[in-house]
Amino acid sequence: MFKKVLKLIVIAALAAQASAQSFSIRYRFIDFINSSFVESPSAPIGPIIVEMDGTIYGMTAGGGKFGTCQGTIYKLSPNNVLTVMHSFCGGNNSTYFGAETGLVADSQGNMYGARPGPISLSIYAGQVFELVKQPSGSFIYKVLYNFPSSSNLLSGKYPLGSLAVGPDGSVYGTTWRGGNSPDRSTKNSFGTVWKLTPTPSGPYTIQYLHLFEGGADGANPETNVVLDDSGNLYGISSSLDSVNRAQNLWKWSSDSGFSVVAVFAGDGPDDGNDILDINSIRFGPDDNLYVSGSYGGNWNSLPQSSDSSCGGIYEVENGSWTKNPVYFFPATLDSSNVPNAPEGCHPGSISFDAAGNIYGETIQAGSGYGTLFKLTPGASGWTESTLWMFGGVWAQGTSNPVTINPANGAILGAANSPHPPISTTKGVIFRLLP
Repeated sequence: MFKKVLKLIVIAALAAQASAQSFSIRYRFIDFINSSFVESPSAPIGPIIVEMDGTIYGMTAGGGKFGTCQGTIYKLSPNNVLTVMHSFCGGNNSTYFGAETGLVADSQGNMYGARPGPISLSIYAGQVFELVKQPSGSFIYKVLYNFPSSSNLLSGKYPLGSLAVGPDGSVYGTTWRGGNSPDRSTKNSFGTVWKLTPTPSGPYTIQYLHLFEGGADGANPETNVVLDDSGNLYGISSSLDSVNRAQNLWKWSSDSGFSVVAVFAGDGPDDGNDILDINSIRFGPDDNLYVSGSYGGNWNSLPQSSDSSCGGIYEVENGSWTKNPVYFFPATLDSSNVPNAPEGCHPGSISFDAAGNIYGETIQAGSGYGTLFKLTPGASGWTESTLWMFGGVWAQGTSNPVTINPANGAILGAANSPHPPISTTKGVIFRLLP
């Protein structure tokens, strides 16, 4: 059922209305200038981690101690009390990259993430960290690895995508820069795939699994990576062609190394209905890979321009690597060639629940501020339901993935700042009860 193309489109306006009383804002992040909260986190990013009791852990791209840091790790209690667990400091906001990736957890409740590091590269070019869970339930921030500064051109620079953690505690990810560089400069390097392995003495050692060359293998990875049960790693790389913007789905195996298994042709003449600006890759319950892209997907119904397409989701069959469309967000164009998309436009990262349904946010259309959507598999294909239409008061959709609380099925996620009249809000955590 997962391999059928959608044949039935359901615009579930009634579902959105029915959800109105079950939608709530759990927390509003407040602008530092307008807040009495000294550490004042802002701009939540990436996936959030939800415990059975409703406790939430996540990262923000802004805020931090004394207003001079950039980004935090936070904890939101079940009664909505926010605690800053760690602030990303080390430079002023004009010269420092804070959090970018979001958190992932292992089976023991430890959490992992990465930060790109100072733009100047004078200290280091990125950091991988672990939040080590203690018997008391608290966490200790532990640095696993600092990517060296520009003095080592072949090392990775700027980890941007969310990480993957293996059952043996190894941590996998990519860097946007570093690796091969034709002119020996960090600026023109193409990125890396890496693995951090724990050692008996404690420190992690790094192994570079692939150095992107900017050719058929692509370059500059910035989406998440995923592991399968056999230890194979998957991710996305991008073409250096800024016009066609093709992207690769790649695989790394300890047996056969790096290979490109599927290509999304972007704006090129052979793109068909391919998606582009891919922002996430996930395994479905059928062990196939699912890829979401913010643009493309509906070239057959709109002029071939990335600005007039609303994106969609593909399934890639594991092994054969056949690409099957799951859903394209439909749109028509107004007199100014702006998409009119009641179901949403430009989907972000996707998530699965235990039943195999897909959830996500769109960043535009709906009522103008994006939507929260659900895709349900069936014998005739996938059916789209619009669970919520974001509005000015309720914030705006993002590319962040949502998380399903296994205890009660609640959908939780982060959204962008609402528009006036709440101009001081810098992002929210929302909840939609089933």
